[in-house]
Amino acid sequence: MIKQVVVFCLLICFILGTIVPFGWAIEGAIEEEATKQEAKVIKAIEVLKKIASREGQSGAFAALLGQARGIVIFPRLTQVGLGVGVRFGEGIILRRDPSSNRWYGPGFLEMRAASVGPQIGMQEVSLILLLMSEQAVRDFTRDEFQVEAGLNITPGPLGDALKAGFDFSSDVYSYSYSEGLYAGFTLGGSWIAEDDKANHYFYQREISNREILSRMTPQNRYVLELVELIRKISR
Repeated sequence: MIKQVVVFCLLICFILGTIVPFGWAIEGAIEEEATKQEAKVIKAIEVLKKIASREGQSGAFAALLGQARGIVIFPRLTQVGLGVGVRFGEGIILRRDPSSNRWYGPGFLEMRAASVGPQIGMQEVSLILLLMSEQAVRDFTRDEFQVEAGLNITPGPLGDALKAGFDFSSDVYSYSYSEGLYAGFTLGGSWIAEDDKANHYFYQREISNREILSRMTPQNRYVLELVELIRKISR
């Protein structure tokens, strides 16, 4: 009887010694992935600070940001080309409720594109898109869409302030800065898609960008820092 008890205890110890560390490994992997999504938010903060402080555009950018219904930040888009070009990168999106001035998000995005034509070199671009209408926000919360003529993206105005009579005629205004030499950079033809895996790891459940931007107020400390920075710039 004692021998049977000893064997049973050894078997339990073996099972626990195998399963528990495996469970810890899975949990650690999930936490690591969540941290990767936080890193995207941290990089987005850095990009927003840099673009908002650039001489000759900070005032106009701040004024537009104060009117925006949403913001998309791609901290790094990489484009490589030698006749055939590829473009890829990951970003985040947040939405502002104009009635309450409350921000929702972030949802996670990915961009990819391939093109043929006169292009050569390599370039890394940090990009901010200011979404000025509810329609633009809806466009960016689709599962996947292609940037084309139907979506009006205009380079953001420069200056220490918006010019008198500025008509806010575009759905989306873009601001960017780049590193590297590349001939032919454009968003045209790019596919932008919801990053399901990033959303899953960040929120620990299956959730769409549409749901995130309609009901998920920021809780994460880095997202709270990003939202506070947006409010500070757009005051």
